[in-house]
Amino acid sequence: MSLLDKISFFALCHFTFLFLCLMPSSLKAQIERIPSYNIVIDPGHGSAAVRRKDERWDPLTKRYLSYSNYGTQNKKIHEHRLMFSLAKELKKSLELAGKNWNRFEKDLRKFSGKRKFARIRFRTYLTRQAGWEKSGRSKKHPNVNAPYRMYDYPNRKSKKMLLGRISRINQKMPHLLISLHMTWAGKGHPGGMAAVLSPGYKTFNLFRSVSLGRKSVSSLSRNPWYLHWLVTEGYSRLDSCFADTWVYFHGYRTKKGRKKGLQVDRNYNRGIRQNLITWKYADPNWVKKARKNFPSYTTNHRLFQPKGIFWDRERSIAESWRREKGYKGFGGDNYYAADELLRFTQFGLRILKPTKKKQQIPGPLRPPFVSSYSLPIYVNSITAYLEIGFINRKRDVQMITQERKNLARSLAVGVYSLFAGMNLKSGYPHIRPRGKKIKWSRYENLDNKSYFRSSVK
Repeated sequence: MSLLDKISFFALCHFTFLFLCLMPSSLKAQIERIPSYNIVIDPGHGSAAVRRKDERWDPLTKRYLSYSNYGTQNKKIHEHRLMFSLAKELKKSLELAGKNWNRFEKDLRKFSGKRKFARIRFRTYLTRQAGWEKSGRSKKHPNVNAPYRMYDYPNRKSKKMLLGRISRINQKMPHLLISLHMTWAGKGHPGGMAAVLSPGYKTFNLFRSVSLGRKSVSSLSRNPWYLHWLVTEGYSRLDSCFADTWVYFHGYRTKKGRKKGLQVDRNYNRGIRQNLITWKYADPNWVKKARKNFPSYTTNHRLFQPKGIFWDRERSIAESWRREKGYKGFGGDNYYAADELLRFTQFGLRILKPTKKKQQIPGPLRPPFVSSYSLPIYVNSITAYLEIGFINRKRDVQMITQERKNLARSLAVGVYSLFAGMNLKSGYPHIRPRGKKIKWSRYENLDNKSYFRSSVK
């Protein structure tokens, strides 16, 4: 740096300091009063597809239990690359609310007849900064997938536990997590977009009671969770539901077929997931308890008892708000947030770039995917887990690649609406968002503390 550059730099710093000191107190107070919210954007996956287990480190067996999930791929189109590009664009759009409110408000006006909007700001974070290809490591490197692991894992040399994606998300204490994904469409499937959900304790406990014969199978006939459950290939819907339910309770899937009763599939160990992350709800000394077959860890289904601080958390009112009842009838605020954001993309892409060409209109909203997914359960925030498109449907891929900026702008307006609410323009009733904000105050004032801060040690 030249002498002139140094002088200019120090002059700028001095001017900035004086400006902050001399700023009118009314302006300072106005800035401080602007509500600010933490948003984590999670572009799905990012790891390399390797032929070795390197995900879900299990302290009980002292080994990794599963292969890293590379995500879906169609020829040269890779889910994790598309979602990272979209995540960066979304981060940029959300940050406008703090950096250039006039520009952000201009987008809000495109969705609403109002001219002025309550100002808010977002602190945004990405769960990864690139994919494995940018890491400089080959697939053979033992730590190639370390930055993308969902669960905590040991340092290869020191054995110190390092934070996985779920733990890192929780440490940001987000109000909202937006997890961006794509999936694969079967033959004849039109593509589109869908929410990804996990129920709360009430529903899992119902499924457990049915599996144990304490309640009849007929009690599930109208249950929306059961009717939308993701069916594992080769399993019936009932078998899939029971298998995933027991993964939630003790980490092992049950075998398929009613004749097999509730036999544990010892080849499918997903780990005691609530203890594979760093947060307040991990059970102290749980490894000893599990080895001694405590009732809260036993795989004997009739002797199993959900007791401990994690299960207290699961039965809490906040988890019911988050994952059970809500504006959508079920799914809680997680479903509402995901559905609203998907509807804002549908609504926004029609407003920002009107067209009558069918191939340029987003694919339809699909029913949600439901299972015992990790992010909606173990992340302590409202979780909008989005399958934003189907990777083997040309229209979906074109929307994400060619309309990325408009897609991100629409999602950003949807995020604003979740926090502040919006009166939306009329039109497109089949995909129009509700525009109702989430009841954030009940989470912030839960027993005189914030739910969003309650999981951090």
